[in-house]
Amino acid sequence: MQALAKQQQWSLVIRLLPLAFIGVVLQWIFTEAFTLWQGGLTLVWFALVISLSWVVTYILPYGVKDSLLFARLSHPLPSSRCHKVAKASERIDYEEAQRRWSDIFNDDLDPETRDDFWLKKIYEGAKDEEAVREATQDYLIYRDTFCGYLIASAIIIAWDCLFAGLWFGELNNAIYIVLPFLLLWSMFTGQYHAKLMVVESFLVPLSQPLSPIKEQEED
Repeated sequence: MQALAKQQQWSLVIRLLPLAFIGVVLQWIFTEAFTLWQGGLTLVWFALVISLSWVVTYILPYGVKDSLLFARLSHPLPSSRCHKVAKASERIDYEEAQRRWSDIFNDDLDPETRDDFWLKKIYEGAKDEEAVREATQDYLIYRDTFCGYLIASAIIIAWDCLFAGLWFGELNNAIYIVLPFLLLWSMFTGQYHAKLMVVESFLVPLSQPLSPIKEQEED
């Protein structure tokens, strides 16, 4: 999963770029006597914001990014609650899943152990399937996109508070309408694909019949 995360870094730059163009367009529409020079400076400034956001997102530990995406300090990933994710999904035969992996579906199991069980017993055997791989990739890129927008928002707010009017003029308040939309979109999309990753990883082994030996072991 970490290897996939590294592969997605350049995709993150592409997903953050619209913020620069949106920022320039908003400045142009809502700023009187907006000059070409100001437009160039605004574009360069937003490009610097995106670059810094990308660097910070890249160096942030995976656990911190997961905690930010799910707003949870501990055990943020849905895999630590995979028994609940499976129960909520209409695509999963919950009783069959309970029968196959009774240890994972034990309500008394702590989240860290459940997450470890899911990773080793479910995800590892299903990660190369196309549906699981795509869900994992989408979760990782939208997680990083959310963190990138969150960091960019913090930079923009700090600049607006400390250096308002410097370099390219006043930052138009319309940007504060766009930022929450981008944050909510990337957050909910990332959370959705993380849960989808868990669901798809269950569906792979559930779609395959148990061998007689494994069936005897589980019984």
